[in-house]
Amino acid sequence: MFGCGGNRSAVRRSAMGRVSSELADLTIITQDNSRDEPFEQILADILLGVTGDYVVIRDRKEAIGYCMSQMRPGDLLVLVGKGHEDTQEIAGKVEAFSERDIVESIEKTKKGKVSK
Repeated sequence: MFGCGGNRSAVRRSAMGRVSSELADLTIITQDNSRDEPFEQILADILLGVTGDYVVIRDRKEAIGYCMSQMRPGDLLVLVGKGHEDTQEIAGKVEAFSERDIVESIEKTKKGKVSK
């Protein structure tokens, strides 16, 4: 699962789509700090390089949930792009966003625990 930042090198986007297609059974494309660049443009650039199966889920939190719901024993999920970042910048707004917290919340819910 990955996205590409807005207002950054458009040339790298298709390469990221290509590499993901080569290495993953399924590529999930989502938002990643699109800033003030339209997500549709970023997506179009990424798709120039995608050759394999893919799903587009604009909302990154929903994309994480989808990925986790599709996992089967032996699968490996790689969330690429946010890493240590704890914010998401979309349309000029910066909001708190932690992939770690999202994954932990989904795992707690799956185990029947109440999440925060």
